Amino acid sequence: MKITCPSCDAIYNIPSDTISEGKKTSANCKKCGGRIVVEVKVETTKRKHPRTKTKNLLSYVGIDDRGNEKEHGMGKALDISVGGILIETRNLIASKDIVLTATFEAKDKTSKIAGKVVYRWAEDSGVFRTGIQFIEDNEETRSFIINMIRDHSKQKTQY
Repeated sequence: MKITCPSCDAIYNIPSDTISEGKKTSANCKKCGGRIVVEVKVETTKRKHPRTKTKNLLSYVGIDDRGNEKEHGMGKALDISVGGILIETRNLIASKDIVLTATFEAKDKTSKIAGKVVYRWAEDSGVFRTGIQFIEDNEETRSFIINMIRDHSKQKTQY
């Protein structure tokens, strides 16, 4: 399992069986001394909103605590729900707050969606996966997300 220091982005490999499911532990980063908290969550299918697989490309802008742009990049959405999205990127998204720009091809519409990073991890293949909870709850954004989910649900049943 790869873990990342939230302060300096140092990456460490630890054996997967070091931490039991449902347990949390912490350590100090050898590089910067920052606190690294690792929690292995128990897999559960009891989600608040069902997820729909997708392969949409999107861009993101990471926002710092003062509201300034901290980082930006491109990613691929892996799944989406009314409450959030899982994306895959080549670089670690270090920001806590993020603005996604996604395009809904069926309607040829683009929308900016604000979110909060709730978890991130590095895959052995070198890519990063980031779970983002949507924090905007206006009608236009919600409608955009629901239409994307419906469109991808229909595509899945047509294969």
